[in-house]
Amino acid sequence: MEVFKGNNHTRIRNFTHKGKTYTFPAVLAKRYELKKILFSGGHGLILEAYDKKIFNRRVLVKAPLIPDSALRFPNDRQLVTAVANAREGAKMERKMFMHAQLRGVSDVPMLIDWVDDVNPTIYGPHKAENGQEFTVTDADLWDNFSYLIIGYVNGKPLSEAFAQQKRIKGNLLGSLTSLTYYLANTLKRFHKPENFGGNELHFIYQDLKPDNLLYTDDKRFVLIDLGSFAIVHPGGVAHGGVVTDGYTPPEFDHARTNNKDMFTPQFDVYSFGKTLSVCIQHATDVAVPSPDKEIASLNINDKWKTLIQKCTEDRLNKRLSDFNKVLSAL
Repeated sequence: MEVFKGNNHTRIRNFTHKGKTYTFPAVLAKRYELKKILFSGGHGLILEAYDKKIFNRRVLVKAPLIPDSALRFPNDRQLVTAVANAREGAKMERKMFMHAQLRGVSDVPMLIDWVDDVNPTIYGPHKAENGQEFTVTDADLWDNFSYLIIGYVNGKPLSEAFAQQKRIKGNLLGSLTSLTYYLANTLKRFHKPENFGGNELHFIYQDLKPDNLLYTDDKRFVLIDLGSFAIVHPGGVAHGGVVTDGYTPPEFDHARTNNKDMFTPQFDVYSFGKTLSVCIQHATDVAVPSPDKEIASLNINDKWKTLIQKCTEDRLNKRLSDFNKVLSAL
């Protein structure tokens, strides 16, 4: 096992996932022994680990990802921004796991711990576009990096499950119904305004997409990524702007810059409709699933086409207003 050259005492391991190699401490914070990367989703990697202090129980570790584009040149300011965004995202996700517990949202993993440790993947070595090899010597960029420890679940990313699982493909309508009820009942709890610290808050997920969901081995749907929520409070919106092209409603740019009142459940209803569309495409063997695919061309009955149409209307006065309306339409 190698020793991390950045500080000469942390033992590190290399992990390969989808053809790429990532390097992490072999044991995070002298407690969580990393075993393997299970999947990538949302904005990070999810690894299986064992808690050495509690009978080697299995847990999941969420490690933020730094985009490759930030590691193409030595001393690139883009890396500073990317690391700052990753740190802020981890902090936000930690808060949202805690808010989930406060709101009684039981169908997401429980936050167990959060720890700071080195991130050798950032340190390198990396190869610049001119072929030069370099390392990131600024310890502020790779030291004290935040990792979230959450309850163990195992399964497949949603797109993969709809494309491969016989029990989903063989009962597509039932699977879509279960997914709809799960997301509606989960997101409704975040959408509900509640008092916290003297302020009324509600949360809009913003970035609902298949990559942020799992289909577990025990046949459940689980929202695995909580780092993209916008916080809507009396003074405005915090953490707005974590979105993915194709899943974002057309009013987004205006809402982000001008009008917090547009951060409503209709944001998530729109991306929910796009998520349904992509899941149907995976299950019906469309070669290149896309959230922008014409609804009329989906290989599903008219009931589901109509629901997706009502969820993804560009006009707010035509789109379903919240997930209660989604369930009623279903």
